[in-house]
Amino acid sequence: YPKAFEVHLAYASMLVEMRQLPSARDEFTQLLNKFSAAKKPTSRLLLALGSIELELQRSDAAMVYFQRYLNEADSDEDKNNAYLNLAQAELQKKDLKRADQWLSKVENTQGKSETWFNVKTRRALLMASDQRFGEARQFLQNLKFNNEAEEALVLQTEAQVMKAAGQKTEAFVLLEAALANYPRHPDLLYDYAM
Repeated sequence: YPKAFEVHLAYASMLVEMRQLPSARDEFTQLLNKFSAAKKPTSRLLLALGSIELELQRSDAAMVYFQRYLNEADSDEDKNNAYLNLAQAELQKKDLKRADQWLSKVENTQGKSETWFNVKTRRALLMASDQRFGEARQFLQNLKFNNEAEEALVLQTEAQVMKAAGQKTEAFVLLEAALANYPRHPDLLYDYAM
């Protein structure tokens, strides 16, 4: 009865949209069991269950689903969503190094996408949060950017790292130099003013 699966999946998805997450988790768990018994692919369900558990602040349970997804996903499936969510689960557990390790696995699958670039700057901020300021700055300085927005984001992130390291004067000088190149960039102007 293929339609029964589709109806059940639609109902479970509706529960997520209505933010009835414990009920949605129960429905997706039932679907996972049914799909497994019917030898149907479960990767979509594993991602959904992991995301629900993450929303419910159940990081260990979420990680089980995301790691199972990584083990069961086809080689052509984009695994970046699972890596990002595993990093988020590690952040919920306050494990910055493990979160960074998961983010390091995010691949640039479609050229330099905005998401990929944001992940890179987020990694630098995680390093800084873990008191690895020099490593964070070196990581940022090694990033290759394609446009003004990416360069400005890198400079802005490096200034944040420097401020976190107590190098406020150096951060100010860096932002001042960045503004010489991009005098109308709103984010750089804001950070410079702060």
